[in-house]
Amino acid sequence: MDRRDFLNKGLVFAGVGLAIPILSLLSSCERTETMPVGDKLIELNLKDFPELLKVGGALKKNFDNLNSGYPIIIIRKSESEFLALSSRCTHQGCIVNLPVKPNETLDCPCHGSKFSSSDGSVIEDPTDGEKILPLQRFDTNFDSSNGILKIMLK
Repeated sequence: MDRRDFLNKGLVFAGVGLAIPILSLLSSCERTETMPVGDKLIELNLKDFPELLKVGGALKKNFDNLNSGYPIIIIRKSESEFLALSSRCTHQGCIVNLPVKPNETLDCPCHGSKFSSSDGSVIEDPTDGEKILPLQRFDTNFDSSNGILKIMLK
């Protein structure tokens, strides 16, 4: 075997030797996460939140630093359906108020914007030509067998 053959075979052997650890390292990076990075699942037992025990009930609650520190608005729309919205007005970041009565709007105290309490959409936009967006909505899942409401926050 001459020097060239020796070097070629040595490089092939070294390549195979390095390929196995590299492939195992790459495959260990693959994940099957059910929750995107940055999301957090919050579970609420409704017996701890009497405001949400009846249809039309609403609550504003902070969850640590989730939702950029803004409270989450939770509204019970029916026996089995809930709405979870960011309380942050999309115009200038003020915190919108809870509806006073069921089916009333979520009002921004800063500039008078009004949002739907059924889906967070914009109902009234009094800004001077600035288009405001609906309130950010979070996914919910309610298990009526144990009274647990799950909210996926970002």
